[in-house]
Amino acid sequence: MHPTLSIPWVVGSIFQHCVKDDEADEITNKVLFSVRARYQLAGVCRVWRGVVHSRFFNKLYIRLEENPKYNSRTRTDSSSTPDSNAEVLEAVTVSPDRRFRYTTNIVFHPLSTQLRHVVLHICGDDIFTQSTADYLTRRVFANRGFPSARTLTIIALNLDMYGMGRRNYSPLEDTIRDILQRVPSISGFRLIPKGRRMAKISIQRALVTHFHAITSLRLGAAPFFEDLSGLELPALTNLFIDYNTGYRADSIPIFNASRLKSLHLYSVDLATFMARLEWHAAENMARFSQLEVLDLRVRVPLGFEYPDDDWRATHCSFPKLRYLSLRSWSNHMPDLYWLFADAPLERLKLAGNIHTISQFEIAQYPAMTSFDIQIDDRLHSQPNPEHIVANIIQPTSLLQRLTITSIGSDLQTPYEFGCKLLRYLKIRDAVPFWALRHILSQLPVLIKLDIRCPLTRTGNGIKLTDVQTAVQCSPSTVLSHSLEQLVIHNSSLASQRKTYSDNFALLTCTLARTPSLVRLLILGVVRVMDGSLIQDVFQDRKIMSIAKHFAGVKVRARSDI
Repeated sequence: MHPTLSIPWVVGSIFQHCVKDDEADEITNKVLFSVRARYQLAGVCRVWRGVVHSRFFNKLYIRLEENPKYNSRTRTDSSSTPDSNAEVLEAVTVSPDRRFRYTTNIVFHPLSTQLRHVVLHICGDDIFTQSTADYLTRRVFANRGFPSARTLTIIALNLDMYGMGRRNYSPLEDTIRDILQRVPSISGFRLIPKGRRMAKISIQRALVTHFHAITSLRLGAAPFFEDLSGLELPALTNLFIDYNTGYRADSIPIFNASRLKSLHLYSVDLATFMARLEWHAAENMARFSQLEVLDLRVRVPLGFEYPDDDWRATHCSFPKLRYLSLRSWSNHMPDLYWLFADAPLERLKLAGNIHTISQFEIAQYPAMTSFDIQIDDRLHSQPNPEHIVANIIQPTSLLQRLTITSIGSDLQTPYEFGCKLLRYLKIRDAVPFWALRHILSQLPVLIKLDIRCPLTRTGNGIKLTDVQTAVQCSPSTVLSHSLEQLVIHNSSLASQRKTYSDNFALLTCTLARTPSLVRLLILGVVRVMDGSLIQDVFQDRKIMSIAKHFAGVKVRARSDI
């Protein structure tokens, strides 16, 4: 084994990529396979075992599910019996009434392990009755406390929303309270319902003895929850709520604005958010002194226009706000630009908010490094290209990532890029080849470019000899020494995707003058009749005699756009 692989920090960094738990893993039950991988890594040597023990055996996982058909591999008693397929990494136990079983890694965690996370995964509404809750709290959690745990996650699949009048879901509230008594240091709580059938529980009752200690709260698909406006969390620093279908979208927990660092509200009613700002205001000023991240996906009622002048009576201050995301796909989204006038923004994402985009000026945010515009042209008119060029592209800035709708390719006068530090650029509108060459020559450190361009047509298409001739006749001056990745979305209509047009030859000529290119991805061209032309071009000896770097370019073509 290489000596480097005996350095704990190096090994830990590698393992962090090999064995990684996230919310998606927890929901799909892949976390148990992750646990298996951890044990396999721990068995290599003493150094690796020490790294895995201290960094990765920090999660207690319990999965409740309906008991499958009884067979010889599943015992009827309540003792912990390893599943033969589990490689002795988790225990599968069937409840006394045989209605459900639970899978857990609790018995295989060393007692010396400092558990940091507790995850309870509930699969289906039929299994979580009062007897299930009693069994879980009296048998699973009864014999061991977890004083070092910091987060509790409940993942609930397909809890019955339509039968909630007939079902009693207080056992889940009781279970949460009981678990919190055994993990007294919990500061982070996540409740993530998945599926279309969801019941309704009270977070207030579930956290009644622990609300004062919660610093991080994540609630997914808020129809699962009752009114949150009475939930007071004085220590809260991170809040994430997905209101999903908009049920009780006017319900936001009470928090201390001077402590909050991260706020994510999805599908929230805009008037409710503005009212909360006003509620926090003192002398007409709402000050969020510690807020660094604000992610709003607002819901605006169809045909309703909000009184902007009334809202402007309350001023806001975000002195530490670094990341701002505003999303709304409504035509009635009002102007919110004035809210963040003093924010030292570094990253900004605007989706569907045409009013804010039309007023944005990069010069007002000298620290900004990332700007993303997303407009749905089915609902909105596009921003004025002249405004984008004059206020985003031309001014000198520190931008390194930029996603925009247009670069003003229809403008008659060429312009200079002021954002010379761009490393990633995505343009959602079609880009002509003169503009593509202009971009490459203007941006000296650009690494990745994502654009749209028509590459196909109906009728007779070009052949390999046409591309050869075009490359031989094109200038030899280099356009870019930095571009490594190029993504092109074929913007031709579906009815026109039969043969390659002259634009493909122009593209090849441009790439021949980009010796740093290592990856090319073309989307929307797989069904072209001459599907091999792309590969033929990058393997042709005549072309490669001029563009020698083509030998090292990885080329892929896909049908999606």
